[in-house]
Amino acid sequence: MPRSTPPVLIYISSFERKTYLKQAVQSALDQTYKNFRILIVDDASTDGAAALAQEYAKNYPNRITAITKKINRGVVDSLNQALQNVKKTEYLACLADDDIFLPEKLKTHMRCFQEKPKTGMLYSDATLIDGEGNIIAGDTHDVISMRDGKMYKERLPIDKLFSDVYHRDEHYRKEITRQLLLVGNFICATTVILSPPALNFLNYHVPVASGASCDWYMWLVISAAFPVVEHKDPLTLYRYGHASSSSTDDERLFTLQRESYFIRNYVFRRIVQIRNYVQEEEFLESDHEAISNLVRDNIRRQHPFQALTFFMHLLEPPHWKRLPETTTLLSEL
Repeated sequence: MPRSTPPVLIYISSFERKTYLKQAVQSALDQTYKNFRILIVDDASTDGAAALAQEYAKNYPNRITAITKKINRGVVDSLNQALQNVKKTEYLACLADDDIFLPEKLKTHMRCFQEKPKTGMLYSDATLIDGEGNIIAGDTHDVISMRDGKMYKERLPIDKLFSDVYHRDEHYRKEITRQLLLVGNFICATTVILSPPALNFLNYHVPVASGASCDWYMWLVISAAFPVVEHKDPLTLYRYGHASSSSTDDERLFTLQRESYFIRNYVFRRIVQIRNYVQEEEFLESDHEAISNLVRDNIRRQHPFQALTFFMHLLEPPHWKRLPETTTLLSEL
């Protein structure tokens, strides 16, 4: 029986990386899985990346679409434009403009969705490369995981619980959600593929206040409602250590803390599965430092929102909440 090949939209976010964008687009075009189209959303680049995106769309009219914004509006706006362009039957694969898909990426990972059609999200590790494309030591868990906005090296314990290629059971799904809520974002966005039902559950939209952490918001919501697969084969090259930023470390940390606070509040209040997961006894008895006796007592007394306040106090320094510009951000809660 021949395998089905459902359509995939490869979303490439673009900003000020013309040279790397060429490599990213070519890696998408080189996929051995052929039922896909590419959407490039450029966030008002000034280095020629926007013109390059339009050139690709002109040269590959049946394969590539380009959206080139006139004003820089950030990654959330780009992601929401991509989500609004996903067809109801399409899967969504994410690719950053400085990363690279290996040729078998879609073919291998889409096979997982056929074997487990209820899967809402698939992710994997990735191979780290430097600015010149040379492979460097480490893996994406080492460099993207964040706690209070800081990189940390400890590996999540979920890897020790399962040895098969596809992690599929209910306990793993809950553990994924809990770790995302308490520890932070440990999933490399450029490895992720989302299913049509998962995208529909998101309502093809992420809240603006989620900021640069909008991918973390998606993982939290989808992991709470759908089975999640972690594939052990790294079929993405993740470029690390090359990017320059105009913001200081303090500014970046401040932004991450603000987004983290918003996302945790937002999903805890709006996603009933997440509230249920953190009220289960096995979670309350865990030794995570955020699960203080005060938090446990409030959850057990059916006061989850009071418990969340303690979560926030323990996980995030509260100083930023005094700033007036956060009023608009918290209006979405």
